[in-house]
Amino acid sequence: MSNPFHQFWSANSISGDAVKIFLYHRTYTKKRRFLEQSQWWSKGQIEEYQLEQLHLLLRHAYDNVPYYTKLFDTLGLRPRDILDIKDLQQLPYTTKKILRDNWQDFRAKNYPIAKLDYITTGGSTAIPLGIYVERGPAQATYTAYLQQVLQWSKCHFMHKQIHLMGFDKPWSYRGFGRVLALSSFSMTSENLPVYIRKIVKFSPEFILGFPSALTILARHLQENNLHLKIKAIVPSGETIEEWQRDFFKETFSCPVGGLYAHNELAVFAGTCEEGYGYHLFPEYGITELIQETNTSHDKDLAHIVATGFNNYAFPLIRYKTEDLCITTQRQCACGRSHLLIENIIGRVQQFIVTKSNRLIPLTGFYGLVAKCTQHVKECQLLQEKEGEAQLFIVPEGSITKEEEACILQSFANKFRDEICLQLCYVDSLHRTPSGKTPFLIQKLPITN
Repeated sequence: MSNPFHQFWSANSISGDAVKIFLYHRTYTKKRRFLEQSQWWSKGQIEEYQLEQLHLLLRHAYDNVPYYTKLFDTLGLRPRDILDIKDLQQLPYTTKKILRDNWQDFRAKNYPIAKLDYITTGGSTAIPLGIYVERGPAQATYTAYLQQVLQWSKCHFMHKQIHLMGFDKPWSYRGFGRVLALSSFSMTSENLPVYIRKIVKFSPEFILGFPSALTILARHLQENNLHLKIKAIVPSGETIEEWQRDFFKETFSCPVGGLYAHNELAVFAGTCEEGYGYHLFPEYGITELIQETNTSHDKDLAHIVATGFNNYAFPLIRYKTEDLCITTQRQCACGRSHLLIENIIGRVQQFIVTKSNRLIPLTGFYGLVAKCTQHVKECQLLQEKEGEAQLFIVPEGSITKEEEACILQSFANKFRDEICLQLCYVDSLHRTPSGKTPFLIQKLPITN
């Protein structure tokens, strides 16, 4: 799950990106007005719009994108043969491997390279992917959707805010002074009191950050009986578990939203005022939820496959994101007709492989540790062999033998004795190049 907010607004060029938004203010304003109206569309209006946009996209891709020209010709199809959204299934998935192997052929010929920006994905589980976006309009369009999510939390992207992500410097001020950027790499016991002082002095409206980093911040607040006046918490870039959402609500005494998006600009989702699930924006693209069958889970899982409407410079059609979600038949009480998902599970790699070769997702695994001890600052799983795993723990204080036994028994119960767990105490955990802390470092090949 990559985080375009980090690249569009929180990179070293954030001031330049803010200038781009100013220069493309008309694009942003037009999209904002559109979203204010379209969020209340009926299902019929949504389907009509999506089909119209799909036809435009397919014609453009066939005429201007070498990869799709060749694909359609090989399949003996033409864009006009896709009469219905369901007809998209006549086309194969676009996978990350296909993107890497045919990278140059995905750039549209009618977009001059001088007008494009090159951006990369977060590379959480593999080599980062590079794509092109149209300079200016891409940022303006993305920000319009971002503001729709922030508005549901009564916030605005131009107000003071904290970004708690994978920055190189421990702290810095960006975006003309409206963003305090705090590094998830530097959340040490020495730096956390400094972080708190800077946040209090800065007086932000909301905090947007990785759930793992927000958890460390919230724990420090609770342990030191400290409080921050925040209007909203917006987790992004990693899977957020229900216990974390409850923990943030309790600690920060404010609503906890949610943002799900990719640098690939193919799918965008957020949590509305009701606080349940993620609304998939139908205006952003077509999202297919392909049911997952080869896993052990008590809820329905689905692969997220996306066709984006907002990047004609490098279009992705039926892009297999490698993210999984928990599906739901529930309709949100807000009244919007968006497709709703209960939660994002994360990458396919976020599964433990048991002795019998079953795949078990890690939903709720952190809670197995938390219920046994209060002396774990952070923890992370590593699997290199089927049926075996190591749990790396950054302790905070002393963990008793009884607490260790409780952790081992909790995992044995969850995994039905199909995983042999070893506890390892460390000073720090592995983080990705973008500063995320994955719950699992999976070294085994996961092919689902």
